[in-house]
Parts: sequence; C-alpha cells; structure tokens
Amino acid sequence: MRAYLEGVGILGRLLLVLKGAPSGAIANWLKEANVKTKSRILDVGCGDGAFLAQLRALGFHNSLGIDPYLEEGVIVDPLVRIERKHLTELDEDGFDFVTLHHTLEHMRDQLKVFRDIKRILKRDGHVLIRTPVKGFAWQRYGINWVQLDAPRHLYIHTENSLRRLAAMAGLTVKKVVYDSSEFMFWGSEQYVAGIPLCDPTSYSENREKSIFSPNQMEEFRRQASELNLRGMGDQACFYLRRA
Repeated sequence: MRAYLEGVGILGRLLLVLKGAPSGAIANWLKEANVKTKSRILDVGCGDGAFLAQLRALGFHNSLGIDPYLEEGVIVDPLVRIERKHLTELDEDGFDFVTLHHTLEHMRDQLKVFRDIKRILKRDGHVLIRTPVKGFAWQRYGINWVQLDAPRHLYIHTENSLRRLAAMAGLTVKKVVYDSSEFMFWGSEQYVAGIPLCDPTSYSENREKSIFSPNQMEEFRRQASELNLRGMGDQACFYLRRA
C-alpha cells in the first residue's frame, strides 16, 4: 500500500510493476485524496470502527474514529482508537484526511458539520464524503426510492446543493465520483412491491426467495454502472479541500 500511495523505494516501485496497484474502493479513496501511510485520519460516524481496522491492516496507524451513538465498550480492534462523541465536541485538529461514509445524511446542522470539518482539517488536507444524491432514482421512484430512508436520513443533497454548502463553509469540491450499486434498483423495486429490506423474501435476507432473477440483478448492476459514468447514480463520493 505504501508503494502504491507514495511510490517509495526501488522494491516498492518494482512491486507496483509486477503486481499492479491494489484494487478496491479504499485504495482509490486514499490515492485520490493523496493520503500517505503516516497521514492523520479521522472517520466521522465510525460505528464499531471497522473501516479504521481495515486501514490499520493496510499499514495506517494514526487514525481516530468518532461516533456519538457508540455502545460503551465496543472494540473491533484493540489498536484502533474510537471515541463516543459528536464532531462538534472534537477538540483535536490537524487531520490530513477526514471521512464521512454515509454519515452526513444523518446529521442535523449541515453547515455546522462543514465548518467543523474545516476547523479540524489541515491546510492541505482532504475530505471524503460519501452520501446519497438526489437525481435519477428520486425522479423514477419518488417516495419508494430506497435511499430516501426517512426518518433516518434527515438530508438528501443534490450535487449542486452539496457544492454550495461546502462553499459556505470555506471548502470546495475537488472531484465527484458516483458509486451506486444495484441496490438503487432492487431496494427501490422491493418498496414498490411492498417488500421491506428486512422481509424474509428481501434480496438482502434470502436471495433464493427474492422476487429478482440472477439476470435481473445483472441488469440492475449494468444500469447502475452506466448511470455512475453519466453522473446520474443515487450516491457519490465527494472529495473536498479548503477553498
């Protein structure tokens, strides 16, 4: 991972030539945000710290996770530091990389969130916000759009509204990458059919009892990939920096 992110050492560069860059979304996020193995990382809304544990396994040892809804004593890895607190309560700063993985849509004071992110971010730091985006799926499914998820989701942005909110807080969107999956279709189609996500016949619970055939699922994946390329998916990765 260090060779991929930093290109250091003859051996590291040779491994890149022989094995290629590491695959997977995490590697892409880190590379796009110019994250190094020594970078100071904060994961907002970290849950049990699973994402931070993945980072540690990749060689990142300077990470912190915060989540105000953590259960006491939750430890996914004894070497991963997680704290039960809100972003506004965080008195640390100087983070190189701040991530919010499907967290923003659950937070009440959106402008305060962005201002707090700027407060704790290094001058040359990066932010990754992954969140649902209102667009094609909303237009197609309306109240049956699976990512609407009321009342848990308090805000659903468009790409433009998130850009404007970031600008109000002194941040700027550097890049947007749509990363929707087939979930945007099968989850919404189940709602249309009156099937909750936790139903025994839901695709997520029992694929054999699902109303969808393998061919239908493959078509959902194809459509999601095509919409992502056109900037029309129902969720996206927003990369931000200080303005």
